[in-house]
Amino acid sequence: MQQQQQNRRRHRPPPDAAAALLADDAPLDAAEQDAVIAVLEAASAAQARGFRLALGALALLLAAAWAHGAAAQLARPWEARYTGELRPVCSARGAAAALAAQAAGLAAAGAALLWRLPPRDGGAAAAARRGGGGAAPAELARGGAAALAAGGALTAGGALYWARALLASAARFGPVLGGHWELAWLPALPLAAVGAAGGAARMLASNAAELAALRALRYEFKKASQQRAMAPVQPRGGVVGVKVRVSTAAAPGAKGAAAPPPAPRRSPTPPAADADDAGSAPLLSGFDGADGAASAAAFDALCNAGAVWGWDNWRVKAYRYTLMLLKQIYLPFMTRALPTNHLMLTFRTLTRDFDEPNANEDHLAAAFRDAVMPARGRLHAQRSVLVRINRVRAAADRAAGRAGLLAARRARAPAPHTRPPPTHPTTHNQLRQWFLEVPFLGIPGIVRFIDVRTQWFDEALKAALRDGIKQVVVIAAGYDTRAYRLGAPGVKFYEIDLPHASAKKQELVRDLLPASKGYSRPEFVAADLSKVKLADALAGTSFDPTQRTFFTVEGLVYYLPAGAVRQLLSCVSTISAPGSRLLLDFLHLSCLSGRVWNPGFETLMISVWNKGETMHSGIDERPEAVEAMLRQFDFHTQEVLTSRDMVKRFMPHATYEARPKATVSPYFGYLAAEKL
Repeated sequence: MQQQQQNRRRHRPPPDAAAALLADDAPLDAAEQDAVIAVLEAASAAQARGFRLALGALALLLAAAWAHGAAAQLARPWEARYTGELRPVCSARGAAAALAAQAAGLAAAGAALLWRLPPRDGGAAAAARRGGGGAAPAELARGGAAALAAGGALTAGGALYWARALLASAARFGPVLGGHWELAWLPALPLAAVGAAGGAARMLASNAAELAALRALRYEFKKASQQRAMAPVQPRGGVVGVKVRVSTAAAPGAKGAAAPPPAPRRSPTPPAADADDAGSAPLLSGFDGADGAASAAAFDALCNAGAVWGWDNWRVKAYRYTLMLLKQIYLPFMTRALPTNHLMLTFRTLTRDFDEPNANEDHLAAAFRDAVMPARGRLHAQRSVLVRINRVRAAADRAAGRAGLLAARRARAPAPHTRPPPTHPTTHNQLRQWFLEVPFLGIPGIVRFIDVRTQWFDEALKAALRDGIKQVVVIAAGYDTRAYRLGAPGVKFYEIDLPHASAKKQELVRDLLPASKGYSRPEFVAADLSKVKLADALAGTSFDPTQRTFFTVEGLVYYLPAGAVRQLLSCVSTISAPGSRLLLDFLHLSCLSGRVWNPGFETLMISVWNKGETMHSGIDERPEAVEAMLRQFDFHTQEVLTSRDMVKRFMPHATYEARPKATVSPYFGYLAAEKL
């Protein structure tokens, strides 16, 4: 290994080989760590320069157009067609002021992006002349964020003026004659441009913060190394190298779903840790040796936020941060009414309430829904009555048609006309057609995704109980009902959730599912797994880690950062006996990273963001990548299913379609694993 390091020092790799240097399993020395960090900083600054130039120039171009419009409105009021249409509901000075405010906001946003751009080389040459110290900062200069916020406020003010004018015109002259909706670009386009500038600034600030943290951690490591070198106690394990663990979001040229790096070679005599190293353990947490860093890098390559921009995803990323913002015109009013867990509970009951074929078997979810959402429960009950009435009518029409046809044949007379069955018998079907299932507007396939996911978890749990597994741990239980529907004698369920959610669930179970009616009782575990390890949370229960266990993680993984996912899988592996099973659903990394475009997923991202939630991580959906990830935690894959597989298994009556009108949301995967 020492010979390999000497060869690397003689032949220093060029900057574009930083990723290859990191993939090497030999530890990096101090100079190489500094070189890699400098390369990452320069690449980030160069990327920031391109984004800021493009978006800043666009903002200034739009500012010039809007300023020209304001000047023309003052000089020759109402001659421009786009303002003349709104003359009855606007004043000349008000229209000019709105255009001027939008122009000023766009100019402020453009100036904030273009002020003090990083050099073309990312500041590497200047840094070299200064003797180091890293590249030029990629984020906005001081005061740029304030200018951007001011620009957003001015643009929003102008947009509100034009939105009010459009609504006033429609109210005064009617939606047909007075609804000049073709002028919606007047408030929306400047808002989209400033929003794109804000999104880019936020992304650049996040990347700069990560690189600054990495540089600070490198400094702390160097200081700790110097302190240990001055200590009288010598290390017993020989030379200990350190490998830099770099976030995939900052690595140049890294892809969202890269193949896992090769497994590191283990030294025949690993170095032992002495007492002096214990005090610096927090400083070295980001540099956990060649083996640990390689393992973390391998996991980060397979499960991450997909934040890297590249040639294969820049179009989707640009769409996500610009045109997608126009959906905020209607999505906040559609998605803020219900929290996500309430909305998923509603979707779980839809297919059963409206008697759709091959629906899930969760007959207890409706009781929870009616308790936490009484109005929604009454609405479902009314629609269910409509379904039954229409089905009775359709059956009566068919019977009458057959009787009339038979009588006509007997009398040799033409068959009487009968009313055909309704093509859209329920209000629910119309709602799905005009909102949820409409491509580019709703989230096609989301209702059926919840339905087939419920069936898949139920089927796997039944198979595990048949195979003799007697412990079931439900992580992030929410309104899960399997402990009460599928419980069997001798089987223990453990429902883990946040303290407030667990208390609410216990109250609902006491009121709706009394033990006197034969409903089994799980052991409720109130714990925040971001602060408490899974083993510690289960320590006060009857859980036996030596027995095979069935773990379910439903609807949670994609809301966790990659580090939290790794910690969760590690904790599950720690308390799992051989033969234990793990089930989870996950988000496809190719879709989260933008390498695969799906309009329904883009709408879903904004919808959950409006609720204060963010989809933080996706998993590489390739079966070999999933297997490589699971092997790090001593699990192996039983099955990795896609939406096509789920439709084939649980919806035999339907024909699979991925887009634009998906049968089941195609960007989710389903993973079943078993402990080795």
